[in-house]
Amino acid sequence: MQKTFSYKALIAIVVLGTILRAVNLFWGSPFFFHPDERNIANAISGMRFPDQLNPHFFAYGSLPIYVTFFLGLVKNLFSQEVISPNKVGFEDAVVILRFFSFLFSCGTILLVYKIGALLKNKSAGIISAYITSTGVGMIQYAHFGTFEMWLTFFLALLFLSVLLYQKSPSLAHALLLAFSLSVLIGVKISSVIYLPFISLIFFQKNYTLIKKSLIAGGALLSAAIFYSITNPFTFLDTRSFINSITYESNVALGKIVVFYTGEFLTATPIVFPFLKIYPHLVNPIHTVLIPLSIAVLIITLTKKFNIELVYLLIFFFTSFLSQTFLFAQWTRYFVPTLPFIYLMLSLTAIIIYESSKKNKKTLIFLGGIAGVLNLVFAFSFVKTVYLEKDTRIEAVTFAKINIPTNKKILSEIYDLGIIPFNQYYPSVELFNFYDLENNSPDATLTIYKDKIAQSDYLVLPSQRLYQTRLHDPVHFPKGNKIYKQIDNSTTYKKIYETPCDFWCKIAYSFDPIFGPEQTVNVFDRPTVMIFKINYEK
Repeated sequence: MQKTFSYKALIAIVVLGTILRAVNLFWGSPFFFHPDERNIANAISGMRFPDQLNPHFFAYGSLPIYVTFFLGLVKNLFSQEVISPNKVGFEDAVVILRFFSFLFSCGTILLVYKIGALLKNKSAGIISAYITSTGVGMIQYAHFGTFEMWLTFFLALLFLSVLLYQKSPSLAHALLLAFSLSVLIGVKISSVIYLPFISLIFFQKNYTLIKKSLIAGGALLSAAIFYSITNPFTFLDTRSFINSITYESNVALGKIVVFYTGEFLTATPIVFPFLKIYPHLVNPIHTVLIPLSIAVLIITLTKKFNIELVYLLIFFFTSFLSQTFLFAQWTRYFVPTLPFIYLMLSLTAIIIYESSKKNKKTLIFLGGIAGVLNLVFAFSFVKTVYLEKDTRIEAVTFAKINIPTNKKILSEIYDLGIIPFNQYYPSVELFNFYDLENNSPDATLTIYKDKIAQSDYLVLPSQRLYQTRLHDPVHFPKGNKIYKQIDNSTTYKKIYETPCDFWCKIAYSFDPIFGPEQTVNVFDRPTVMIFKINYEK
């Protein structure tokens, strides 16, 4: 009976998670505003079979790019309207990329259930699967055609294979472990961070030294071969690969401060994710419980050693600490930590329940409330982002009614949110606010003043600049001066701001502009502001 109940509950949880992830999966069409997604899709659409297979994109591994590209070619065989059968269109690339994100996000629900059951029991599996199913971060990144869900799924699969190998060190489990690690490295080369730990897994078994060496060496060799096959231009175009990796590393480490990393100038490692990222990805209540769950698991280990719990903590801390001490702490970097957080929370709940001799009904009641709240946060996010009209389209709709097409509009550079305005307003000019602090001759306060004098309206397509410039006058004195005037000056009359209703406030912890890390919402649900310029000309 209990077994039947568990499977029925799991099916219901998977169905719920699938529905939440499928809602408006292809949001943003035809603009597709997510810049990382666009970069990947552009790389794919620039390839041609068989003579041009270099994606010229090395920020991540090439495995998802080639899988998407060749699936796109297969799709061409069954499509009547194909410009070139040897190429994959930009929109087709986005659709296939998002399909994989959706698929891996749904698949992670099942993986987390299996892991929870192995770590503790089926109850732990069910609780972990439910939190995964209704986790906002898992829902959001299922809607992005980026590589986060690839990393999350295969990192969870790697952890599952470690547990299986620990319990039963068979060849099949060793191959699963090697395969998971190989795919992870093929998706993102920085996944080599798990290599030393995986090597130790093989060496701790009671084998002869020769057998240990053969197993570990074989797994590492297979990972190297798999990476070479799926990332051939790492070796065929080494200069571009090294240049890309060097640039990306310098940006992540803060050696190069670029326009989209300004918010991290005041970020504190470890603290920042718990203040700006996890309240959205997990939810505010569960974020507070993460340190508690870690403490409970450590205390549990001091009472009774459990190697599986040690592995769980190692996987979480490896994935978390390797990102939080980077200069750039983008939300996407922390998505692969989510399965381990869900598992820690569910195990903690069961440990507390089992250790409590009294108040078990109260604990069940509190657990039920936590489950309902998780669903409320999930619904709030889905309704706000995917069931409502896109905020950039909503802003354009307002503008079409209230701003004549012959008016001159000034906006910020490097923000895709202004694109929908271009089809209705021929006089849209972009000013490079980002270069104000760099003493650039093309971006000065004088030039900005002239631009404003010649413009009728100012459109801020997202809160990205608005947020950092208002809050950080030390690093951005010139930008702070301008945005303080925009925020509180008779020169600028705000006529529109993206509304945020009750559900929106829940989704973004009651502060969609200044609360979360910028990439939490500037890609899929930015706050757009429109100001009428009352400048004395």
